[in-house]
Amino acid sequence: MTLRHDKRWANETKSGFAGYMQVTQQQHRIALIHLFRGVAKFSAVVTVVLVILSLGGVNLTAAFAGIGIGGVALAFAAQKTLENVFGT
Repeated sequence: MTLRHDKRWANETKSGFAGYMQVTQQQHRIALIHLFRGVAKFSAVVTVVLVILSLGGVNLTAAFAGIGIGGVALAFAAQKTLENVFGT
């Protein structure tokens, strides 16, 4: 290969990599937009449900405490299963 061919190959490789990086960055941006949109929708639904429950007379403090205790119980119940899945 001559020097001119080496430079052309280097420029093509660099532009190919730069093009690949631009596409990858664009894909990451799209994925983040979808993620944030999903989180926003979930947050909105949870907020609406909590407001409705509060207006309906449900004691949210007790509900959150019950959910927390249930989460701890679920974590202890799934502990051995997760150990088997991840092999630790």
